[in-house]
Amino acid sequence: RHGNLCTWQVRRRYTMGVGAEHILVVDDEPGIRDSLQKILEREGFKVTITDSSTEALDKVRSEHIDLVLSDVMM
Repeated sequence: RHGNLCTWQVRRRYTMGVGAEHILVVDDEPGIRDSLQKILEREGFKVTITDSSTEALDKVRSEHIDLVLSDVMM
């Protein structure tokens, strides 16, 4: 911890100028996808959303994705 900031928040402050981390959100529920996208973009992440595992695999193969958040039941 660094004051009131968690370690990841401190790290984000130093890396945001270099380029935001890219997160792929995979979920078949539009409300969940949209909520996660808003929250993550507000935190400075680049977010791509998809509703299918097939499209998610295509995105992972064609784009630089740093993290995939996926609905485990898909």
